[in-house]
Amino acid sequence: MEFVADEVDTSPLIEALAGLEIDGLCDGAIRSNHRRNRLVEVCQKLKIQLLLPLWHKDPAE
Repeated sequence: MEFVADEVDTSPLIEALAGLEIDGLCDGAIRSNHRRNRLVEVCQKLKIQLLLPLWHKDPAE
């Protein structure tokens, strides 16, 4: 399944990350589907893993 972020230019982030030797990207997104979708798209293009350890976690915890 491929996610595509609507109307967001992710090319600057992709270009910045492409120059690094990384296996994945970790982000603190909690509930923003828009943000998650952008990051999924970026990681798919770079063929790296996306880690969202706080996704749908209760911020009070």
